[in-house]
Amino acid sequence: MFGFVVVPAEILNISETETHQLRTNVNLMCNVEGDPRPIISWTKENHSSTLSPPKFQLSNYDQTLTIMNVSLNEQGTYICEAENRYAVVERNVTVNVEGMIWLGSDSFRAHQSRHHHHHHE
Repeated sequence: MFGFVVVPAEILNISETETHQLRTNVNLMCNVEGDPRPIISWTKENHSSTLSPPKFQLSNYDQTLTIMNVSLNEQGTYICEAENRYAVVERNVTVNVEGMIWLGSDSFRAHQSRHHHHHHE
């Protein structure tokens, strides 16, 4: 008879820190193993509220966190925590965002009009 094999939760790898373009969808992957299957939770450093839809989507047994239409607000460090009966482990990845803040003349005009009286030519 075989003994019971215990597999503590382990994070095999996590996405690299990189710079993403504004308004793209960002996939963060946290590959986990363990038996029983670890429960995965994603949190953001210095951010108390839950990462909830529609902005944040979970898939692949919660191993993938997708940030939809990323903005400067979502920059920061994300923590993947994996927990089963035998271990709790975490790793993190930082998301940097770059790109033009003003996309299209309308948003540029709207931005300008907060500072100046706006008149059409």
